[in-house]
Amino acid sequence: MAREVKNFMIAVLAILVLYLYLNSISANGEVVAKTAPKLLSASEQMMSYGSTYAAGQHTVKLVNLNKDGAVVLDVDRKRAIVRGKNPVKVGKLSIAVIETFYSDAAEERAATLAISVYA
Repeated sequence: MAREVKNFMIAVLAILVLYLYLNSISANGEVVAKTAPKLLSASEQMMSYGSTYAAGQHTVKLVNLNKDGAVVLDVDRKRAIVRGKNPVKVGKLSIAVIETFYSDAAEERAATLAISVYA
């Protein structure tokens, strides 16, 4: 009888620990969700040399594209250089390069960008 009570108490304790663990994960998840920036929009945009794109209330202009694939942008009158697929944050925007098209003639240069707008 004492052995059964002991096993029962261990089972109840295990369930209680599991409940508290799962509950703490949920609480932490809610806190993260409340403090994380809210994504308003995301798009892939093909931009040619000198073109502009309105992302929400922000303006993105393709200023230049280098041979090495670095894209020079003007984002709300701030210069940003984006290389590769790692996103660069400029104010409320996050920009990553998907693909580049380089030419010796500047007016033939273009890039496809992933642009995300956050609140």
